[in-house]
Amino acid sequence: MKTFVAPAACAVLCVLGGCWSTHEGSALPRPVPGDARALEAGDWPERPTERLVGLRDSLEALRDSSDEAESSVAADLRFNELVGESPTGLLRVYDETDPDESDIDALFADLVHGFHPNAYFLTDREVRGIPRLVGKDLEEDGVRARDGVGIRLPGPASGGMRPRGVILRLTALMVTSYEDDAVSVLEDAGWAVVSIDTQTALRPPVIGRELPLDITYAELARKRSRTNERYELDIAIREQTEREPLGPDEWARQVVAGEVWQVRGFLITPETDLGELGAEIAGHIDDTLAENAFAAEAVLDYIDAERPDLSGLPVVVLGFSAGALAAPTVAARLGDRIDGLVLVGGGADVFGVGAHSDLIGNGMHLYVSDEPIDPESGVVDRERRVSNAVRDELNELVLERTRLDPYHMAPLLSSLPVLVVDGSFDVIVPSANAALLRERLGSPDRVRYLGGHMGLFYFLAGEMGRVTRWLDENVPASGIAR
Repeated sequence: MKTFVAPAACAVLCVLGGCWSTHEGSALPRPVPGDARALEAGDWPERPTERLVGLRDSLEALRDSSDEAESSVAADLRFNELVGESPTGLLRVYDETDPDESDIDALFADLVHGFHPNAYFLTDREVRGIPRLVGKDLEEDGVRARDGVGIRLPGPASGGMRPRGVILRLTALMVTSYEDDAVSVLEDAGWAVVSIDTQTALRPPVIGRELPLDITYAELARKRSRTNERYELDIAIREQTEREPLGPDEWARQVVAGEVWQVRGFLITPETDLGELGAEIAGHIDDTLAENAFAAEAVLDYIDAERPDLSGLPVVVLGFSAGALAAPTVAARLGDRIDGLVLVGGGADVFGVGAHSDLIGNGMHLYVSDEPIDPESGVVDRERRVSNAVRDELNELVLERTRLDPYHMAPLLSSLPVLVVDGSFDVIVPSANAALLRERLGSPDRVRYLGGHMGLFYFLAGEMGRVTRWLDENVPASGIAR
C-alpha cells in the first residue's frame, strides 16, 4: 500500500504546482545552429517619421482641446519627442496620475494594457492602423493622448536607492494578477520594471465580409441574437436626435456594411501561390515583432537621455507568453545594450504557435474559398478552414521567409545569458514550439514546470526565487560584462 500512496501523493503535488526543476544549460557562448543567418539592416521594416513630426506638434494642441478627458491627459505631457539617433517613433511620457473613475477611455485602456500606462510609443505603423485617421489629414485631426503602444515607466526609487537594474517587461496577451505577482517579486528584489504592452495583432488585409450587404432584417435576426433590441434602440436614438428612422431592411444593410463586419485574414483559393502567401504572412509577422523591438529601443533611448537614476544599470528583457514570443526579436535589436533575457512560456515559429495553439485557434486568420472573393462585398465562410496539409506546407514557407521570428533571432543570442521558463505539457504556446526555441537558443538555462501554460502562470510567483537567483548569478550588478 505504501508503494502506491507515495507515487500518488507525488502526482498530486505535481498537479498542484510542486513539480518545478532548474536545469543548467550550455556554457557561453552557446552552440549556434548551422543554418543561423546574420541579421541585416534591411531585415527591419521601415518606420518613416516625417508624419510624426506634425503629430508631435498636434499633441501639444490637445491641451486646449474641447474634449475634457483629452485636454486633462495632455496637460500632464512632459516628454514628447522622437528619441534616439535613428528614431522609429514618437515617445510621449506623462506625469504620473491615477486614472479618473469617470474617464471611461482611461479605464478601458488600463483593461486593454493590463496596467496603467504613463507613456505611449507611436509609429507610422500605428498611425496607419487607427481607423478614425485613415484617409484623413493627420496634422489636422491629430492623435489622441493614448494612441500607440502603452508603456509604464517606473518612478524614482524610494529613499534614493539605486535599483539593482532595469527589466523591460513584455506582457502576455492577457495580463493576469499571476503575472503581476511575479513582477512584484522582481520589484521587491530591487529591480526597476518597465512594462510594455506586447503588440500581437498582425493586421492582415480585408478579404471580404461576414454577412452579405443585401441582407434582410429577418435574415440578420436569424443569424445574430438581440437584433430586435438593437433595432428598437436605434429607433429610439433617432427619435431623440430628430433623425429619420430607418426601415428594418435598410437598417440591417447599414449594420452589416460597417467595419466590424469586415473579415481580415488570408484567403486561400485554388489559384493561390502558397510561396507568395507565405512571404506576405512572414512580412506581417516581422512587422508586428519589430514594433515591440522599436518600442523597447525607444524606452532605453529615453532612459539614457532623461533618467539618470536608471541609465547605466544592467538591463534584462523579460517576456511573458506572447511577450516571450517577441522578446528574442527585442533582444536582437538591443544587442549589447542588454545583459540578460528571461522567457516565460515562449516558443519559436510564430506561425506554428498561432496555428496549433488551443487558445488562439485560427490565429493566422486562414480562410478557404473555391474562388476569389471581392473584398468589398464578398462573403467569407468563416467556418471553412484550411486543411492540415496545406497549413503545414504554408508554415514551412512562412518560417523560411520570415526574418525576425524567434526561430531566426535565437541563434543570434548565443553570447547572452538566457533563462527559459516553460511547461512540459503546454497547449497554448505548444510545448513543441518551446522545445524548438530551446534548440535554437543552443540549450539555455531552464526552469521546467511539469504542467501546462495556465499552471505555469498560476504558480509562477511562488517560484520566482529561481529567477531572481539566476539573475544574481548571471547578470552582474556593474552591467554588461560579456
